[in-house]
Amino acid sequence: MPGSSSPVLQPGSGPASDRQQPARAEAVAKKPFGAGHIPCHAAAMTHVPFLIESDHARLRHHLRGIRIVELRQIGGTPEQGAEMMAHLENLGFAVKFRKLERMSPPPLLRIAFRYPGPGTAEMTIAPDVGA
Repeated sequence: MPGSSSPVLQPGSGPASDRQQPARAEAVAKKPFGAGHIPCHAAAMTHVPFLIESDHARLRHHLRGIRIVELRQIGGTPEQGAEMMAHLENLGFAVKFRKLERMSPPPLLRIAFRYPGPGTAEMTIAPDVGA
């Protein structure tokens, strides 16, 4: 109508103001990664020589929502198990480690997962298995 004016919202005056957006973005950016959340760049945090990029992608996918990892190693050197354990600890997981002599049937994949309970993953690594 010609005689009425509707209120005009000024930038920074509404609930989703421009001033609040950068502060929220900064708060989200500064939020530390918790257990069970693996950032995409986490693969570069520690060096695990026997893992390839597809192995890192597999870790990110299968360990979402997990807090405790029971790591089992079949074959390979003790250093490889220690490197994987350090890598998982750097990502924020609580890690238990066991070295197995053999498994029947032998593993077909370098990394395999089982989920025995909520928030827990049993991860078996076989560094000697091909990619």
